[in-house]
Amino acid sequence: MFGRFALFSSVYEVQTYRFANSRHPFSQSKISSFEGILYSLFRFDRQKRHCINGIESQTGNWSKNVLVLKRKVMRAMKSSGSHPLTDNVDVDEFFVGGEEDGKKGRGKAKKKLVVLAIEKRDRGISRMYGKEIAKADAENLGSFMRDTIASNAMIKTDKWSGYKPLKKDFENLIQLDSGKKGGNFPEIHRVIMMFKSWLRGIHHNVNDLQTYIDEYTYRFNRHFMKASIFDNLILRMINSKPYYLCT
Repeated sequence: MFGRFALFSSVYEVQTYRFANSRHPFSQSKISSFEGILYSLFRFDRQKRHCINGIESQTGNWSKNVLVLKRKVMRAMKSSGSHPLTDNVDVDEFFVGGEEDGKKGRGKAKKKLVVLAIEKRDRGISRMYGKEIAKADAENLGSFMRDTIASNAMIKTDKWSGYKPLKKDFENLIQLDSGKKGGNFPEIHRVIMMFKSWLRGIHHNVNDLQTYIDEYTYRFNRHFMKASIFDNLILRMINSKPYYLCT
């Protein structure tokens, strides 16, 4: 078992970390470091990533070990918060979670609430940020928006009451009707649907939702730099503060 250990804190640690008898899941050639398993968990091309049990069967490593590594790497994907959204920004909130027995409608129940913001440029979506929140009130929404959106950005939200008090912090914030089936906010609703599809299609069921939001954000915001995204992740792991995980 890995027990308690930190995110890799030096190039030496990355180079010397080993899985016994590991081999790359996508080729017959053996490798001498953990890159094969790491790449399998976080595929950055169009092929679907391997599940934990699939990697275990091909590498001989216990699924718990691989899961611990996966969770620790996801911590390195968290945004630095140093690049707020600018220009035209849409903000909306939504629930994550499937149907529950005896529960009907959009009531929260055991569902998790997420607030999402996107930056629109040149008829497209350039970047996004998201956060799991306890309640869609001015305090939670405001905390997220102040951390991720520039104060002078042109912000558009629906007419949910939680956004109205935030106009004192964001002078260019306007509120509009969502429109029929969210017709006034097509871009952000598209991103929400993409995130939900990614979550259901690959992960199926998650507990620590924020780490998955961070991973999706990391991928989405670097869709234009796929050639270097894997190397960038390695550097982030090296530069991250130690994170201890009990197993």
